[in-house]
Amino acid sequence: MKGAVISTAAVLSGFSALSDYALDTRCPFVKYRKTAPFCGRRVTITAFDGIKLSGCYIGGDSPARIVIAFHGWRSAPARDFAAQRDLLERQNCGVLYVDMRAQGKSGGKYMGFGLLERFDCVSWVNFIREKTSLPLYLIGVSMGGSTVIFASELLKKGAVNGIIADCAFTSADEIWRHRVGASGIAGDIISKVSVKLAQSRAGFNARSRKTTDALKRATVPFLFFHGENDDFVPTGMGYENYMACASPARLVTVKGARHAASCKTDPGLYGRELARFFDDNDKGKN
Repeated sequence: MKGAVISTAAVLSGFSALSDYALDTRCPFVKYRKTAPFCGRRVTITAFDGIKLSGCYIGGDSPARIVIAFHGWRSAPARDFAAQRDLLERQNCGVLYVDMRAQGKSGGKYMGFGLLERFDCVSWVNFIREKTSLPLYLIGVSMGGSTVIFASELLKKGAVNGIIADCAFTSADEIWRHRVGASGIAGDIISKVSVKLAQSRAGFNARSRKTTDALKRATVPFLFFHGENDDFVPTGMGYENYMACASPARLVTVKGARHAASCKTDPGLYGRELARFFDDNDKGKN
């Protein structure tokens, strides 16, 4: 009996540690990978729950359009948009690179796997829309990609001209299951405990929404990217998102590209697709 008690305690402790790793970028037993930030004009707003959100704006005096960029899980703008930055600058985009909540210079303790960040995304869109009527786009990589998809159904009609989702997962629960590699009864148990911990600690229900739910109601044009060799967020999730999208959409899969590396792997293709997307939607044709 004593051994069983110890084993149960060890399992619960393991789940707690795993939850910290998934949700808290500042948990003590994980060294956070730091990246030198982009240099630009620092911008801050207040989120729906009162935390300070920070971003860095980079752009010329007369950009053709504005892009708001959302990075991924345990990452940073300078890491996830290192390849895209030059492409966006060459296409005369002013870009607001957001530090996602609980990461970088933004406040908050826990990440929300897109389910909390979607409200932050709306706040950033409203902030930009108060300042300009230029064409406005959202781009997100990995968790940032899921964030912009989740946010799409919350945005006012005409708020953005288009959304670019790069290697987005379909839901917090499904990406957790995939990353842990557990299926069947074991997967169900892990999922159930993980969902409860996320709810109690970070205040979101990992099963409450899937990106495909939002995409079935989409009215804004979408451009999806996904690496064909992505084993972190499986390429199949990219196809699921594309197939669910009710609005005009295009899926670009990149040969040989691993997770969040489509632009780095084939910058020519990536740049052409971005230019085409901007040309098609700058004037709100769709």
